Amino acid sequence: SERKAREQALITSEDRLRATVEAALDCIVTMDESGCIRDFNPAAEATFGYRAVDVRGRPLADLIIPARYRDAHRAGLARHL
Repeated sequence: SERKAREQALITSEDRLRATVEAALDCIVTMDESGCIRDFNPAAEATFGYRAVDVRGRPLADLIIPARYRDAHRAGLARHL
């Protein structure tokens, strides 16, 4: 059916995106609207020294933003929202 074909296309697209993020040589870190880490790819693990499983759900500012910039980071996030 058309619905199943769309669902399969979405799954394929998500799998492709996940593979790209995992294989990227650049750090890819995503956060949610509260500033907590959602995704942390292998390049980010190597660069920042944290395992993805240990940082998901933790505030990005507390982990990789230098202390002197954290207030500005949080203020910028608040303005964005």
